[in-house]
Amino acid sequence: MNLVINYDFFNAIKDVNEPLSPFKVIRNSKRFNTMVALPYFIIMNTLQYKGDLEKIFLTLPINFGVITLLETFHNLLLHKDEYKEVSIIRLKKLVNEFNDLNIDTNYDLLLKSELYQKKYHLWLNDDELPVILESKYILMPTYNFNGNIKDTSVLQQHVIGSKKYVLSLGTYQKEHKLVYNNI
Repeated sequence: MNLVINYDFFNAIKDVNEPLSPFKVIRNSKRFNTMVALPYFIIMNTLQYKGDLEKIFLTLPINFGVITLLETFHNLLLHKDEYKEVSIIRLKKLVNEFNDLNIDTNYDLLLKSELYQKKYHLWLNDDELPVILESKYILMPTYNFNGNIKDTSVLQQHVIGSKKYVLSLGTYQKEHKLVYNNI
């Protein structure tokens, strides 16, 4: 079973379960902050401080703090959580895809999923460029053939920087390392 999606499965669960906060806004706007806001703030700070690198980079956290708080307050004033709304739609669609692959679950059980291990692995891709592979092991409640609830381990793999997330069945295996005694 390999299921390819374009969002982080566990972050979608966290978006539904957690209330709106600045941390939720930061988690969901990483791509915008790095691709749009960071270059914009560097250019604007360079023009304002006339090339003083210390002042330019010391004001960047303030810039990001202001836009994060503005977005949080904007959503609080409108009484809506757009991240939660999008995640609900995504997860309900994902439940149908899991059921098509004979992993019997529902939306309420999906929200009870827990992350139990996270690993990072550095390797070279086909173009000989280093990439970081993030592996998240998630315990997802499912129904067995008797209708009882059991935990199924789902592995989410993601190359950092891409929008491709691959879900598959997999459990975390401890790696045994040799220990050398220096006595």
